[in-house]
Amino acid sequence: PDAGGTSALPHTQLCAEAHGPLAAVQVLRSDTQFVNVRLHVPMAAMPEALRPFLALFQGLLFNTDVQLPVGAVHEGAKLTEPLHVSYAAMDQQLAELTTSRGSSVGMGVEPFVSSWTDEVFVVSLHTTPEKYADAVRCIVQAIVFGSFVTERISTVAQNLLADIAQIKRDGRDVLTACVARLSAQDQVGRPRWITNHVSLFDQERVLRQVMRDAASVAVYLDEIRRVLVHAPGMFLSLGMSDTDDAQQLTNTFVHEWQTCMDAYSQYVPISEQPNDPFAIPRESRLPQLSEPLRVHVTLRSIQASFAAICVPCALREHPPSEADFDTQLARLPARDFYALQLLLELLHRTDGPLFNAVRGMGLAYGAYFELRERQGQLMFLCSRASNVSGAILAMRALVERVGEHWDEYVGAFEVAMARSALVFSAVDEQVTPGSVLMMCVVSAIDGFASVDLRNKWRAAHLRAVTIDDMRRVFDTYVRRLVDPQVPAIHVVLTPPGTQLEPELGSFSRRSLNEI
Repeated sequence: PDAGGTSALPHTQLCAEAHGPLAAVQVLRSDTQFVNVRLHVPMAAMPEALRPFLALFQGLLFNTDVQLPVGAVHEGAKLTEPLHVSYAAMDQQLAELTTSRGSSVGMGVEPFVSSWTDEVFVVSLHTTPEKYADAVRCIVQAIVFGSFVTERISTVAQNLLADIAQIKRDGRDVLTACVARLSAQDQVGRPRWITNHVSLFDQERVLRQVMRDAASVAVYLDEIRRVLVHAPGMFLSLGMSDTDDAQQLTNTFVHEWQTCMDAYSQYVPISEQPNDPFAIPRESRLPQLSEPLRVHVTLRSIQASFAAICVPCALREHPPSEADFDTQLARLPARDFYALQLLLELLHRTDGPLFNAVRGMGLAYGAYFELRERQGQLMFLCSRASNVSGAILAMRALVERVGEHWDEYVGAFEVAMARSALVFSAVDEQVTPGSVLMMCVVSAIDGFASVDLRNKWRAAHLRAVTIDDMRRVFDTYVRRLVDPQVPAIHVVLTPPGTQLEPELGSFSRRSLNEI
């Protein structure tokens, strides 16, 4: 199909007037009966000493008591004396006011999982227009007046440790964590990346320390709160119906926020907001390797093997500058990015060449390529392998065959099928108001003024990609996965006793604690 001729959820995207703590307000109108709220708080200025406790802060945010001070609003009236609200009562109140709520270190991720936007703290809620004001008030009060008592700190820390134990039983999650850890090199003279602080490797150690002395942690949690509520550059994303008043909903949020700030003893008004709250730096975190890094990790809790091969790939999808959009689009600057996407889809689709070479031969349940633009990596991933060495060698052999017999693998029919799959995936990302709202945020961070412009950018590039473009990116990028001289990161995760074939190269054996 024509990549520009497909339909997504009908919507209108605009901006409301930002004021108070907000540097920008995105508004998405669509056919919905709910209000979807996402508050994004930049954390680039979060001090190093506080970063280890961000995962715990996230876990406690809606799971601890709230101490409302004089001046805070409760049941429609300002308090004239402090009021203690238990975490159980707070949870019941949130359940009555929202259909869902949550928070994350980074965008749309689970605890202890790496995110490309790890230096943004996200708070979200889903509610009805009638309950919006009360829901926002409840959420903001949880942020500003949460009481970090020893009992709740210990309980939540224990729960998070149980979550880590569960994650360690999932080979794919552990592989993702290992790759993220080895791919994000901290820089001398700067705070460690938040993604490294919140990884399961660091957090297991941090949380065990918390369990030994929970009382001493409260001061760090209070300071995290103080940094977050004073962070410049907050941006709000609101999803709503066509009949809701966007500016009124924005003003209500600002009013509830400011009412809490007026009662918050440590509040200092922010004098100036940044011009571009979406200017989240995209710096390469990859280590400077002079030779391949090969790591073999054994894990008793898994029955099958997992593998990842990661090579540098600096291709970018987004507009390279802030120049006129149509002028940039006319030059098709992301042609190679989309050519590589199309080629990877062709190779690893169901019943495609990689599928047949690996899964079809019973070597592994899953095998696919992945282009991680924001991490600057091209990856080969293998999951639930019965013969992980065989799966990797099969991938290598396939790449060599494709290079030698290109026309047998890449023709007009195969390209059309791959293009159809990419078009479907793009449409599937925009089928609900919540998913479109998420795409609004991602698009803004990527330099697109709207989701529609992102779709236009994608459609034009997919139409323009030729088989010659795909051959060029195959030779330039895909061949890196099988070149022994490329400083790739190889991670193989297996049950104990698994031996790797010598043809894979020399691997260093490490435990999870040594990653």
